[in-house]
Amino acid sequence: MQLPDPPTTCHLRAYQRDALTAVHDAYRAGKRRVIVSLPTGTGKTVVFAHFPRVLKMKKRLLVLAHREELLLQARDKFRSVDPELKAEIEQAGSRAAADAKVVIASVPTLARGGARLSRLQPDEFSIVVVDEAHHAVAPSYRRIFDHFGLFEPNVSRYLIGFTATPRRGDKQGLGEVFEEVCYARDMREMIADRYLCPISGWRVDTDLSLDHVKVRHGDF
Repeated sequence: MQLPDPPTTCHLRAYQRDALTAVHDAYRAGKRRVIVSLPTGTGKTVVFAHFPRVLKMKKRLLVLAHREELLLQARDKFRSVDPELKAEIEQAGSRAAADAKVVIASVPTLARGGARLSRLQPDEFSIVVVDEAHHAVAPSYRRIFDHFGLFEPNVSRYLIGFTATPRRGDKQGLGEVFEEVCYARDMREMIADRYLCPISGWRVDTDLSLDHVKVRHGDF
């Protein structure tokens, strides 16, 4: 697939172009719910910030994230890739305009349902992106997915998850939500290709015990 050049100097690395091609090819092959797995620090946000141009969107794009810093990072990246693109945040007191081509929404805000979710009409959106997609099996995400009809057989809307950790600590499978991993590069590959620095570790001896610390969804 020939990728269009962005209107700025935000150039894609080779693996980012490969990820975009894989997403495009998976859609053409009939897949509607896929994951892109890339290590932390390799520019996952840069990849989906190119979706409006690469996938030639005619409708709106929704990005779901669960933390404010991820919302801000995504908004800023969309704007840096295409300054003319209207990308706005839907969270708490911030409401995305009706003509925003990209809506970057807080999962806690939308998962409450009500007017905040219903104002985002499913038919207006062709793509839903999930940042930190290993959280996508949670009920809060499923409520949003159901609103957009992402599991209905005759809906062509495209769900694309991005994560550095496709395996959850609580053993819940992402296969409940996604059909396949369409593109993946692991940390060793990225270090070997010099996109990431080699890991250096130090052992620290401590008497600290985590025996009585509660675990939620596989994490402390």
